[in-house]
Parts: sequence; structure tokens; C-alpha cells
Amino acid sequence: MREAFARCGALREALFVRIIVANTADVLIELPWNGSLEDIFRIFEAEEGGVWCGGAAFVLFKDFIERGLDACIYFYGFPGGFTHATTLVRIRDDLYLHDVYLNFAYGEPFLDLLRRVAEGRTPAPVIGTSRRRPVLAQARDEMGWISEGTGISPWRPARPGFRIYSAEMSLPTLHEKYREPDLGEALDRVEAEGLPRDLASLLLYPFGLTGRDGWVDDPASDLNGGLYGRIVAACAGLRAQALRRAAG
Repeated sequence: MREAFARCGALREALFVRIIVANTADVLIELPWNGSLEDIFRIFEAEEGGVWCGGAAFVLFKDFIERGLDACIYFYGFPGGFTHATTLVRIRDDLYLHDVYLNFAYGEPFLDLLRRVAEGRTPAPVIGTSRRRPVLAQARDEMGWISEGTGISPWRPARPGFRIYSAEMSLPTLHEKYREPDLGEALDRVEAEGLPRDLASLLLYPFGLTGRDGWVDDPASDLNGGLYGRIVAACAGLRAQALRRAAG
């Protein structure tokens, strides 16, 4: 299992430094569901746009699927507020979380991870080696993602005023650099419900999943083998337990 987990981590690392992140919504690009990984990177270069966490998770999902691995994209958080998307990959009989947007993973089965988070014993994540990645932006980011503003573009973006910068985007610097108020509000909410004030606690609030069969947000759906419903049920039970413990 460790070797397979490490191989998945190496794939995540390789994509982290290639996926272009969009700094604003007007340079977001749509990635084709039926396209190959090669097609996706041709689109990055041709359209000179980028993606957010959902698009990044999709790229890693496609890489896993093309290599014959079972994988899905997991959406969590509070729609209308702070949300995030990450990739789950099956290794033997268990799912493992690999986040290519912030370049980290958890080295234990996903359901065990959820249980430990709910118990206030969130395990240490496996942090990727690379922390800088390409971001398409107009200037140094007001939120602090873009540090030195050194252009690293292998081509000149077609959109006037935009340039590809080297930006530090990683889990260790998330709370320091990402000053979006939605994140603080989300952490306030999970803390009030008896959970650690940590991004990992948001994993207990799923709102959708995309697998080989497509998107599902109905826990009763049989799509993707009914996986979403099983995760939703597990999360609901774990949140209830955390709330009871917090109440005393």
C-alpha cells in the first residue's frame, strides 16, 4: 500500500507544478469530461486560462483514471460560502485523499480520516515537496498568493494585462495567505459544532461527488456504486457524535 500511495503522490506532485490556476473567474477555462489528460494540457496552452480547486481535482482524477485507478472528485464545505474539491483514489480496498490544488495527502483510509477528524485527532497530512505553482493573474494578488511577481510564463498570455506568475499555494500557508472571509466563517461554524477549527473538519460536510458515472449530489443515488450516500451517512453520524461530545 505504501508504494502505491507514494506513486499516487508522485503523480500529484508532477501535476501540481503544471496545472495553471486562475486568479479570477474571467480567466477560468472549462475542461472536457471526455478529453484525455493530453487534451487538457493542450487546452491550458491554447486558451491560456486556468482552473480553481474543482478543475485541479478533475485533472488528477483524469490522470488516475487513465492509469486504470478507481478515483472520484469529492466536493465539500458550505455552498454559498467556502467550498473545496479534492480527489479520492482507491488503493486496494480503501480510498485515500490526494489534494493537487494545495499539494498534500493523508496517508490513511478516507473513512478512518473522517473518524479521526470528528474525534479531534486529525492526523498530520503528508505535505508535498513543491509549494510554488503557475497562476494566471493581472498583478500581485491582493490575497497574497503571488509573492515576488516573477513571471514564469513559457508563452505570453493572449489576454491583455495578464501574465503567469509563480505563486506559493500550499496547505501550510493556507490560513496565512488566503484571507477570504468565507474560510473564517466556515471554520467558525465547524468549531461551533464541536469540531477542530481546521480545514480538515470541512471534509465532514460533503455536497457532491463526481466519479466515472458523473456528478451525484443525491445520497440515495446508485451512481458511482452508491459511494456518495455511504460517505454522507458516515459524515452525518460523525458530526452528531462530535456535537454530543461538545455538549458534554
